[in-house]
Amino acid sequence: MVASLLAVGASPAAAVDKDSKADKKSDTSACVGPAMADAGFEDTVGLGAEAAINCLAYYGITTGKTATTFDPGSNVTREQMALFLYRTANVAGIDLIGGTMAASFSDIGEVGADRQAAITALARNGILMGRSSMSFMPTAEITRAEMAHALVNLLTKVPGAGVTKKADGTYEMDDSPDTLDVFTDAFSSVSAPVNSAITVAYEMGITTGYGDYTFRPNNAVPRKNMASFI
Repeated sequence: MVASLLAVGASPAAAVDKDSKADKKSDTSACVGPAMADAGFEDTVGLGAEAAINCLAYYGITTGKTATTFDPGSNVTREQMALFLYRTANVAGIDLIGGTMAASFSDIGEVGADRQAAITALARNGILMGRSSMSFMPTAEITRAEMAHALVNLLTKVPGAGVTKKADGTYEMDDSPDTLDVFTDAFSSVSAPVNSAITVAYEMGITTGYGDYTFRPNNAVPRKNMASFI
């Protein structure tokens, strides 16, 4: 695991195991008071993610598949994720006007205007990039690695969030824990910046791994998990 030090910053790194915990988890939440009200989705009652889903509906980040269904088990596509992230940025007061990164995708012409705007704004601001310089692949399912990377990129735009993107593309947290937790399957299969984002997402309590202490970075993301992450 010594090599993982290069991927996650200056703190020593250790594999996620039964003793690992989110050392930088926030003690505040936007999901309080009226944001906890029942959104009326009949297919989320009793789910572990029910409160998170209701919260996203309250803030207008999701409207559900219909007025009474959320479709929690359906996997999130990349164009859907762009829209969720764009709405989240708006709620958080993040300015996505402008941006300096190239965002000229040849495969988004058939998606809705709102999704095209979201994809372009996020890409220009380095939050959710294409799978190549010319291809966004809007209908492909977003992966857990892409989700974590995008959410951490979004956090770097939030004043006071305590996350900074370094010149090499990896991330550091203010008052970083003495030991950073690393998923060994992510470290062995994704780039250093993405591995670093996964570690930050874990330490901040945004995402967790599976019961066998893996992250499974290439797995798809069901809508209920997306709600919990956001």
